[in-house]
Amino acid sequence: VVLRAFPREGVMTYLEVIQKSGATPILAEPELAAIVRAIVPNHFEGDGMLIDWGRGRASFAFFKQGIVHFTATVPVAGQSLADAIKQKMNVSIEEAVRLKEQEVNLIGAKEGRAAELFTAIEPVVKSLTAEADRYIRYWQTHSEDQKLPQRIYLTGGESYLKGFVEYLSAATGIDVVIADPWVNVGFPHYYVPKVPWKESLRFVSNIGLLLRALDENTYL
Repeated sequence: VVLRAFPREGVMTYLEVIQKSGATPILAEPELAAIVRAIVPNHFEGDGMLIDWGRGRASFAFFKQGIVHFTATVPVAGQSLADAIKQKMNVSIEEAVRLKEQEVNLIGAKEGRAAELFTAIEPVVKSLTAEADRYIRYWQTHSEDQKLPQRIYLTGGESYLKGFVEYLSAATGIDVVIADPWVNVGFPHYYVPKVPWKESLRFVSNIGLLLRALDENTYL
């Protein structure tokens, strides 16, 4: 049995906003549960881990056969990457963001500016990796099968940090992949959504909720 509970006051606040906007609330569930439903392929039935690394925090979710069993959030913010580059390279925050998105590489950065950028952000990446490893060990000792997750799915704006997939996989010994928000959506073969790939990750929880609504087959 998986029990999900919400503070009543918070739920009523959301319901009031939705109803006053003229919409009809259908269902509510934790964001990480919706994300897991969207990004984990229907055929994947093993234990897995989700890391949602955003600008202000990183969230972890462990799931089994698509059902979330454990979640945690840590204050390892993606914004810290840009702040570290800004301080190390003595550049504006706008330039730091550009460097993070276009020039950072966590694999093979041995000399020149690439090495400087790696040195700047490595403490932040190591901090996130250490938190992930800590919760992986917790899951391994507390889950029913006491096994490591078979796969780690990455989502969130910072998941596209170049070389992060390889870095995290090497550190944890687990297969790591970038999440596909559309993997369980049955588009016709000739239809491609007019949404840039990175932008689609912003809507992954919405996609998960819509898939749940379709399963319920109540109003859609």
